[in-house]
Amino acid sequence: MPRFSLAMIVLLGPARYAAAGAALSGPVAFPMQCPSSGVLHLDAGEYSAQNVSLGNCTVVGKAPAAVIHGKVSFDHGLLKGAIHFEGGGAPSSCVAGAVEVNGDDVRFHGCDIGIWADPFPGPRQRVNAVNVSGGRARFEYGKQVCGLTIVAGSVDVTNISGCEAVEGLGRLLVGPGPVNLNMTNVKHYGEVDIDGMKGRLGGTLQTDGPFSIKNSLVQFDAFGPQVNNLGASFYLDNVTGSGSVEYFAASHSSSGITNCQFNDMMYSVSMQRGPSSISGTTWKAGSYSTRSSSGGFTVGNSDLQNVSVSAQLYCDSWSGAEITSSYMSGKIGLQMATGSHCGLTIANSYVTFSSGGSSSVPGPIQISSSILSFPGSSGALVGTSSLVVNKSTIQVTGPLPNGPSIQIGGDIHMSNAHLDVVNCSASWLSQSSAKLNAILI
Repeated sequence: MPRFSLAMIVLLGPARYAAAGAALSGPVAFPMQCPSSGVLHLDAGEYSAQNVSLGNCTVVGKAPAAVIHGKVSFDHGLLKGAIHFEGGGAPSSCVAGAVEVNGDDVRFHGCDIGIWADPFPGPRQRVNAVNVSGGRARFEYGKQVCGLTIVAGSVDVTNISGCEAVEGLGRLLVGPGPVNLNMTNVKHYGEVDIDGMKGRLGGTLQTDGPFSIKNSLVQFDAFGPQVNNLGASFYLDNVTGSGSVEYFAASHSSSGITNCQFNDMMYSVSMQRGPSSISGTTWKAGSYSTRSSSGGFTVGNSDLQNVSVSAQLYCDSWSGAEITSSYMSGKIGLQMATGSHCGLTIANSYVTFSSGGSSSVPGPIQISSSILSFPGSSGALVGTSSLVVNKSTIQVTGPLPNGPSIQIGGDIHMSNAHLDVVNCSASWLSQSSAKLNAILI
């Protein structure tokens, strides 16, 4: 058994406790000021920041990450490298001031980030607190990330309440630039404006105000936008896209698609009340569906090729469905609730009612300067009111295994109409009334 002198015991004892104390110690203190170079380099490890104010400073974290507990304030901060902010739960501020993220991996976990105001504060002067201009950024499990601008980069936003504490004043701005944005359970932004984005957009996002996507090239990855407030809308303008979008409005809203180019796009709209429209759009393959408890549906100046179109409308004060100056082919199903004003108007268009689709129209059906094609489709256009055809061509190609393509409950009036019926052994048009009231000129 080894023996030690009292002197050796005295010398060894403190050293042993110091090592143990170092092993149990917490994060090291975060630097209290930015170097004169304006760049602060942080080694990988944990740091404790007690209300540090760095002014104008670039902070660079070394991989795997500089983990910061507490709060760091900037006049303007640029975050690069690998930096992970760890908040203590909501509300817990991690940064203050204007912060730009352009790093390999910057994460805000459990952080409460508010709006940074300019010298003249007010709703119109408020600016976003965080600007992502590149790299990878993650915002997760925070009470709010009030102001967020994403110009470029790969961004994940998870379980964030956007700007609830300031009554929806915060905005989420995306673009212009290459952006991949995925969201999960993100709520309460006052407005969302995506302009000039090129990349992928997915997940679920709930807003209190209007939501727009413009001038963008987007792959939609099961994207689910939702607006809550009365009158808020969701619209796409000059968007080239594919994938799937499912839009839901909890109140009176509207949905618009203008000047877009879609390829194999699946797009669905569900609104409590309000109109939906497609204008100036080229769409190849995919599907479009809209549902409104009180609203109309319009298609204008558009080219929809092999697109399944479904509309469930309760017209109320709206006029029903209208197709003008457009080409449409695919399964068309326009289901309208009973109402004399809930009709269908087709003008200056070429519309193919492919087999498998069926439209039920309680109001009048008016066709002018158009071509309607029914290739082997039975019961494709069913109306309980009148049918008026003017300066138009109706093409029907049989056989029709399940009855006529067009079924009308009221009067039928045709003027300057051309009928092109091929391979139909039975009637291609039926009328429920005993007397056929048709005028052919």
